[in-house]
Amino acid sequence: MPPSDQIAGDPVSSVRTRQLSADTVRVALSLSAFDQVDVAPSDGGITVTVTNRAVADAPRSGAGTFGSNATAMATPAPSPSASGYVAANPNLIAIDPGHGGSDPGTVHGDTQEKILTLDVAKRVRDLLIARGWQVVMTREADRDVFAPGDSAHDELQARDDIANSKGARLLISIHVNSYVNSGPHGVTTYYFKATDFALAQAVNRRIASELGIKSNGVIKDKLYVINHADMPATLVETAFISNPDDLALLQSSSWRQKMAQAIADGIVDYTESN
Repeated sequence: MPPSDQIAGDPVSSVRTRQLSADTVRVALSLSAFDQVDVAPSDGGITVTVTNRAVADAPRSGAGTFGSNATAMATPAPSPSASGYVAANPNLIAIDPGHGGSDPGTVHGDTQEKILTLDVAKRVRDLLIARGWQVVMTREADRDVFAPGDSAHDELQARDDIANSKGARLLISIHVNSYVNSGPHGVTTYYFKATDFALAQAVNRRIASELGIKSNGVIKDKLYVINHADMPATLVETAFISNPDDLALLQSSSWRQKMAQAIADGIVDYTESN
């Protein structure tokens, strides 16, 4: 079957389907919250039911089969205990404003992602410094981190190199989302390593509660920057530039300040618990 991406509603905001092999299909659901998910396999297939009832410790992924011996197995949220990383500077936070320089990121009219991410990142930096943290930015101006017109690999690795070489406590990468139509909206927070999960959760929770914006959940994805960061890391897609309502928020300096405040609060929540 061909890959499929469907935009849905609440509590399932999107469904992504991929044929991984001849007998394996991966289905990923983006949920509006930590909703209850029930899997009912049968000889004819698998029915996945999402109920708008929050489950704090809900499994985030699982695997199953259908047929005469139908089974469905859930795997729990990743444990952060597997990491041996020790921050050389436990008071240092690394902030990565997405894109920059020759790479504008996603664009809508005169509004460019690279400018928005830098603005929010600087606001987060100032809030954290005011709370006594040290901060290292992967860029503090509209420029490429590695070199103009460089490859995606070199550019992204240069960002990780800054955080890794400084021995930062954690890394936050700030981005703006986009889609082919104006439907999707809200914040999405990504993690990849097991040690990223609690940080992504803390930041996503603060953004959703303080800004009242729709949460598309905490999603596992092998994004380069968070995958190659030695420390716990999360990538925040703050809102959709392709959605008119989200765009108006992104263009508001007061809203960007609120977003920065929520990200900073999420970082503090995480550090106090970890």
